[in-house]
Amino acid sequence: MDYSFIEKFDHYLRIERKFKANSVVGIIGKIKLMVKSAITDDVIVFDPFISFRSEGEESKPKTLTRQELEQIMTTPLDIPSRYLVRDLFLFSAFTGISFSDLRNLKYSDLATNDDGTVWIHSKRIKTGVEFHVPLLDLPIKLIDKYRGSTDGEHVFRMLSNVKTNLHLKKIAQMCGIDKCLCFHAARHCYASVITLSQGIPMETVSRMLGHSTIKSTRIYAQISYEKVDSDMKQLAKSIKGKYHLANL
Repeated sequence: MDYSFIEKFDHYLRIERKFKANSVVGIIGKIKLMVKSAITDDVIVFDPFISFRSEGEESKPKTLTRQELEQIMTTPLDIPSRYLVRDLFLFSAFTGISFSDLRNLKYSDLATNDDGTVWIHSKRIKTGVEFHVPLLDLPIKLIDKYRGSTDGEHVFRMLSNVKTNLHLKKIAQMCGIDKCLCFHAARHCYASVITLSQGIPMETVSRMLGHSTIKSTRIYAQISYEKVDSDMKQLAKSIKGKYHLANL
């Protein structure tokens, strides 16, 4: 096996077998692990993957539109556990907090500034990176709604991630949303619909999400089509009547 063989095999998977780019990356990655193991065991000496990189597709986060978010907020549901899941999803959609960080959220993580603004000050369980989020009205109301429903230390009573996502799929169905809804979509929604599309700077959003680099946040800017539409309508109003083409 050498670089030429790997390159041809990569091409074969993409062109002949018509595998998706990310599937090819996965297959090549498994072979690469086997080769590394062979090097460790002194079966082979040279690593043919040293200068080879299989290109995958950049995954785009799945998010909701503003209209779909409003559907979730206003559609009547059928059982208490689904209302709980919906409220937790909305809390995440308006704060950007992840499922694991929400499950770990304690009253000691909340602080009120002199001006009355309530903040979440915590660290991401996944990365250990600090995040600081000033709360909008809806999250504050949800905290008050469920106050006293837990052991006293944690802010919310949570179902398992699996049960939560099963409820969300049913909620999407009841709301007429043709998407495979999962809890992580709420975090995407906060980034794209609630903040970036409303003109909040990317650096600010990155800090609130607890991203270690702004690169992680930048992908959300690519899906804020509502912001593009809004900005261009504003531009059209601003330049209306200022430019005239002769003979038109």
